[in-house]
Amino acid sequence: MRNPVERVYIINRLDQIHKAHLGHIQHFSLLPGRLEIKLNVGLPADTELVEPLQESSIWCQARGPVTEVLGSGGVVGTSEKVGTTQQWYDELDNLAFTTDEMDMEPARDVDNDSLDTEDDKIHISRAVNTSPGNGEVIICAALYLKLKLNPALQEGNNREKQMARLAELLVPEGSGKRERSFCQHILLKSKSVPQNLVFVKPLQVKLQIDTEDHPKAENTKEIILTESRVEVNVSL
Repeated sequence: MRNPVERVYIINRLDQIHKAHLGHIQHFSLLPGRLEIKLNVGLPADTELVEPLQESSIWCQARGPVTEVLGSGGVVGTSEKVGTTQQWYDELDNLAFTTDEMDMEPARDVDNDSLDTEDDKIHISRAVNTSPGNGEVIICAALYLKLKLNPALQEGNNREKQMARLAELLVPEGSGKRERSFCQHILLKSKSVPQNLVFVKPLQVKLQIDTEDHPKAENTKEIILTESRVEVNVSL
């Protein structure tokens, strides 16, 4: 029985598996309030998206005293301190009213500006509300890629070079040369055109957010909510 191209490559050591699934981790220390997150994702060299990235392919989770703002019209919240328990009840209330509306919405493509054709970067935007404490925002996505069509690499033994490049993209760097060579060998045995092979690059970004106490206005007990913006650059 011949082995298909989709053969699973075994990584012998557990530390290699751990390294293969490590994502981008970044820490921020901010004041409580609304936080706008802009994620700039650089695609690997010589690759391009198979199709525009869709919202259904992006997964966002907020942990601790952090809640995601659903839709662009989300509000910061009240002027009172919001604890984790109260946020949990608020999320249940919002879920009861928004579930039906979310089910009726079709899958949406990311904004037309989500893919910058000049720098080959994907731009993902999210908004969250933060309260004092330590929280996290985790953004994951599945990016379907393929090799770019390069007329200069269509003759001679350049197919071997293209398959070698595919092996580099498919097998994590920490897995070793042996695993990459084995992957390249399997790819060369196939009759597929390198540019027709579609592969998935997982995106996993963890933002650790340390939110300080609410600032207070002078001579009053009123709590001030702030608006912050962070920009995160990631390369696959």
